[in-house]
Amino acid sequence: MVNQVTNKIYVANESDNTVTVIDGSTLLTTNIAVGYGPFDIAIDQITNKVYSLNSYTVTTIDGATNFISSPVAVGSCPKQLRINPATNRVYVTNNCASSVSVISGASAQALRFIPVTPCRVADTRGASGIFGGPSISGGTPRNFPIPQSSCD
Repeated sequence: MVNQVTNKIYVANESDNTVTVIDGSTLLTTNIAVGYGPFDIAIDQITNKVYSLNSYTVTTIDGATNFISSPVAVGSCPKQLRINPATNRVYVTNNCASSVSVISGASAQALRFIPVTPCRVADTRGASGIFGGPSISGGTPRNFPIPQSSCD
């Protein structure tokens, strides 16, 4: 992930629990310990904060000093990390928990977990699929209500 404002590149190193910072001007590198199994990075270019999604937590790195905050716990099986720079919020999807973790970018504290109930699925297996046919071509979406769900 590249911070275009500071010309620094951030690389998650899942195998050694670090994030490597590469200075795009000098190519000098720095490794920062961030937590177990970092695998996704997002950068808020307005605040110069770098967020590392680890196996169980999110670690905030100050892009100016490389100082890290205490890790913030997220839900089970975190998958993706996204930032809303307008609200200074960090969002993490948690696959196993069917939730989204919301973290304050200002204080690096968890704000809440938002439960997410899946309301639609696509079954492209044709007439023998759970929701029947007809089959559809690849790349063509079709929504089906999930039986016995609270979704409309």
